[in-house]
Amino acid sequence: MKPRLFFFHSNGFPARTYGHFLKTLETWNPEAINILGADLSSLGGTMDPMVEEVISQVAPAKGNAIGIGHSLGGSLCILAQASQPNLFQNMILLDPPIFSPLKRSAIRWLRRLGILEWFSPSRRVRRRRNTFASRNQALEYFAAKPLFQEFPKSSLELYIEEGLSPDQNGFQLRIPREREAEIYDSIPDRLPETIYAGRGVLIYSQKMEVLKHLDLQWWKKSFPGFKQIGFPGGHLFPLEAPEKLGNLIQSILIDLTEEHAEKSDKPLFEVA
Repeated sequence: MKPRLFFFHSNGFPARTYGHFLKTLETWNPEAINILGADLSSLGGTMDPMVEEVISQVAPAKGNAIGIGHSLGGSLCILAQASQPNLFQNMILLDPPIFSPLKRSAIRWLRRLGILEWFSPSRRVRRRRNTFASRNQALEYFAAKPLFQEFPKSSLELYIEEGLSPDQNGFQLRIPREREAEIYDSIPDRLPETIYAGRGVLIYSQKMEVLKHLDLQWWKKSFPGFKQIGFPGGHLFPLEAPEKLGNLIQSILIDLTEEHAEKSDKPLFEVA
């Protein structure tokens, strides 16, 4: 039976802003929560509530599932799998901020000192403009930002369409900047031992804006069930090159399902 495909978005980018990427996978009927944590009043300083949301969505598949997650979504995928080891057959993680012990130790100490925000994107996010008089005004604003410079016009326009919602004064960010900052401040500094048993493919940005050489070396040593593939572009490569990434992932999905089928068909005991 063909596995169900679940997609989980990054921080600040609702799933529908990935429409061009997800369209390349439409034969797999990808399922997605548009805004993770939308019903949560607070995260309580941990990603656990969002991990539980992922588990609740995927659990009905009874293990016949493949998870794709970008950034935050990738972290939630592998943390959910660590909590429920039979949740996914495989995972395709796109530049997830799951860091090496050295970096997590630094995060832990900065958190204890109460100054993590100074070194986190959350400080910048809390000052980000979040209201616009019109979609055209928002388009001009974001088009000038370095973060969006590599976006094709179609991806930026889709972000404006799906990343903003109307309000009484015009338009506002669909994911509030306060929630985006809270997610950055909740990045895990400790990992469960069960996380290392996960399997699948790690696709990382070749610009290494999030996962650095040290992180990738640690991944290679600590996650033997994951193959690593570098992808050209920055951390937002699923939005920078959606069709190219989609074509790559289609081939990966075929390989992963064939490998799983071969393992499932192999008898537990072979008679000589």
